[in-house]
Amino acid sequence: MCKFSLFIAIAVIAVGCKSNILIIKGEVPARYNKQTIFLVPRPNPTPSTVDSTKIINGKFKFRAMASSVHMCDITISRKANARIEKLLVAIEPGKLHVKMDTVSCAYGTPLNDDLQKWKEAMNISGRKALGVTQKSQQQEIYDDFGKTTFEFVKRNVNPMGGYIFMMMEPLFDSVQITELKSIGIEKWKPINN
Repeated sequence: MCKFSLFIAIAVIAVGCKSNILIIKGEVPARYNKQTIFLVPRPNPTPSTVDSTKIINGKFKFRAMASSVHMCDITISRKANARIEKLLVAIEPGKLHVKMDTVSCAYGTPLNDDLQKWKEAMNISGRKALGVTQKSQQQEIYDDFGKTTFEFVKRNVNPMGGYIFMMMEPLFDSVQITELKSIGIEKWKPINN
């Protein structure tokens, strides 16, 4: 009976520890093999908080502690002269599938799935704005993206929403800022040193 209880205790501890981990499995074009790829905390990275790994056969993997949600960029070494878009991801428990290229994406966890949809809306807005010449049309596109961003932050009153609020606050009008503050978004806004 004692051995069985010990086995159960070890299993519970192992499951509990594993639930606070984000496994990031990524793909990069194979021409970047042997290059270094980084997981960089945002908004205030330090050398001791940056993780790195090598790209092998067009793949890379990170294990990140996810006991609390926080934001990171995945980016390739500048030495690679890569045309790889850096990728903002939310560190949360689960498994995240990443594809790094001229347009990068991530899927597999609830926050990152929502973040990816928002990034896609941002890219679409940017392409639309480049395709019009009238300032009024461009402003309409920017206003629509501002509304999309407001709704995104509003449904993510968490560290991810706080980070996006910090980065995109100039998009919001005073009414939107007041509403976001009233639902507690500033609690989640990181301190930007």
